[in-house]
Amino acid sequence: MNRRQAHRTHDHGQQGAATLSVTLLLLFVLSLMSVYAARVGLTEARLSANELRHQQALAAAMAGLERAFAALDPALLDGPPRAGPAGTLPDGSAYASHLRPEGDFRVEISATGTSTDGGSTRRLRQRARFLPWLRRPPPAALVAREAVRLRDGRLRGGREVPRLWSGGRLFRDGVPVVRLPGDCLPDGLCTGDAALGSLATPAWERQFFTHPPALIPEMPGVIHIAAPSPARLSGLHLGLASRPVLVIVDGDVASLRDSRIHGLLLVRGDITGDAGGLVLEGALLSIGRIALTGDFLIRHRPTVLRRLMDLGRFVPIAGSWQDRDSLP
Repeated sequence: MNRRQAHRTHDHGQQGAATLSVTLLLLFVLSLMSVYAARVGLTEARLSANELRHQQALAAAMAGLERAFAALDPALLDGPPRAGPAGTLPDGSAYASHLRPEGDFRVEISATGTSTDGGSTRRLRQRARFLPWLRRPPPAALVAREAVRLRDGRLRGGREVPRLWSGGRLFRDGVPVVRLPGDCLPDGLCTGDAALGSLATPAWERQFFTHPPALIPEMPGVIHIAAPSPARLSGLHLGLASRPVLVIVDGDVASLRDSRIHGLLLVRGDITGDAGGLVLEGALLSIGRIALTGDFLIRHRPTVLRRLMDLGRFVPIAGSWQDRDSLP
């Protein structure tokens, strides 16, 4: 071999070594990239799984909060803390809730949600306040904004409870009862109250209700009567002393004959006609005028009216919603 051939052989050997080194380096880099990609994929899979667990737990906790809110009952306001609704959602996540009265018609609702595999838990809290439909019980057996004409009927009040409170004058058998405006004594018939008689319908209703009566939803204990005006409400038997009802008539009434009602009857119009045989244990409210005949009895019953204070709804207290797991 001559010198030139030896030099060429040496150069080819160096080139092969360099190619091998570059190839090994590329393989090493590709290996690192494969390992990195695998680790990134694994991390993303773990993050996705954790996020799924987190969302499942949050959805379960929110479901528990909603179902506990829907199950609220005024009876729990005066009772001890108690467990609320608990259950499982279709995806296998679970929720549990707890109810704690706080006084002043308030209750705290807490709910815990757990993911399907139990790997994540979320805790939520919301406060609610009970809003009764009735702002205050009527202060008399019969309350009317306008004039009242009675014949043979009986009104019964109670100790320091007048029989009648009206914004207009009182007529007995067509004869006006003369007295000083707003005077109640000695017979408990308070008539001619100009302040009561001058109130517009919305303001008059706000004296007794926290919500416009026409918008109070029908529910157990609340009855809306929207018969063609004037409605003939003869022979009705509504409510019991232990379960009185709030009856709202959206219009005039032409007859109450032989009806028996335990609770509060609100007539958003005039009341006229025959009321013979009517027995109303509670109170009667009328926005319009009253002209009744027949032998009837309207008796103010404080215990019956107080039970009506349990009719209403729970409303969330603004700003009280908390994600307890995200608190500092």
